[in-house]
Amino acid sequence: MSTPIPHHASQSHTPAARSGLARIVLLGGSGFLGAPLARRLLDLGYAVRVVDDRTEFGDGALPRSERLDFVSERRFFAHPEPYLKGAAALVHLRWRGISRAVPLGDRGELRENVVPSRRLLRAAPNLPILFASSAGAIYGDLACVGRGAREDARPDPVRAYGRAKLLVEQMVHARPDAGGLILRPANPYGPGQTADARCGVVGTFLARIAAGRHVALYGEGSFERDFVYVDDLAEIFVLGIARAVSGDRSIYNVGGGEPTRLAHLLALVERTVGRRARIDRFPPRHGDRRRVFVDIERARLELGWRPRVGLEEGLERTWFALRGAQRTFLGPVAAEPDARRLRAEHEFLGGAPVAAGS
Repeated sequence: MSTPIPHHASQSHTPAARSGLARIVLLGGSGFLGAPLARRLLDLGYAVRVVDDRTEFGDGALPRSERLDFVSERRFFAHPEPYLKGAAALVHLRWRGISRAVPLGDRGELRENVVPSRRLLRAAPNLPILFASSAGAIYGDLACVGRGAREDARPDPVRAYGRAKLLVEQMVHARPDAGGLILRPANPYGPGQTADARCGVVGTFLARIAAGRHVALYGEGSFERDFVYVDDLAEIFVLGIARAVSGDRSIYNVGGGEPTRLAHLLALVERTVGRRARIDRFPPRHGDRRRVFVDIERARLELGWRPRVGLEEGLERTWFALRGAQRTFLGPVAAEPDARRLRAEHEFLGGAPVAAGS
């Protein structure tokens, strides 16, 4: 039995007009972004097919629903066509290697991410696609000055991660007969983010400060980042579905609306947790962006999207989810961690693409 198309997308070019179904396939749908996006789509009346091995972020992030089904990546990539048949759109969130201790190089990115994406696109030449790219990995410092990088700025990826993202963007837009929306988030954060420097600075700061462990601050905390709350990021994917189905091939930046110095972020996290940070200061790493900030005017004008959760509120929500407790107040500093182990860990993470863009 088909699911009625949600009211917000009931236009002449809706998925219902194309296929009679309102099923969205989420590739990577149980992860940090995929889980809240799946919940939002279910709330709106969509049927959701999650393609994921569900090993990295756990199985408890998604609700039980008769409109929700799961497919393992192994089964999906063996024969993707049956799992895509009748879908209104595909949301491509899958990206391997982000949480690895040693980041993938160009060959690894090609093997783990670009080749599977190419196979997927060949299996669905006419299916509307929304692809999660990366602003921090795509734009250079010069593009991010002033009001932030615009979507037409010249790409300047310095790491294999960014080069691979850009290559998949080009592949999505190379299909002549299907819509393909590219969404370039700045620095997503929120509940479900792992407390790991490779997966974002917010979760890392919160977890380390709460435990009394040292945090690494590169470049004296003067680098600026643009933080967008994960529910706001999920919402722009929802809004973009009808545009992709209509054949739109636009690129949209997704950010929080203002840049934040990492030193200021650290102070906000200290206040949120109620404990002072123990800071290890390091020089900038090779390839670190001094500023990641994007102009989100196109998303506001064309999609009616804007960020609704400010950084302080988002930190509170993330902290409550991480700790499962009420806000604490300033307490004693925990015991000194093993400094040699800490420094070795920082050096080990030195080239991680997500940490550098965080």
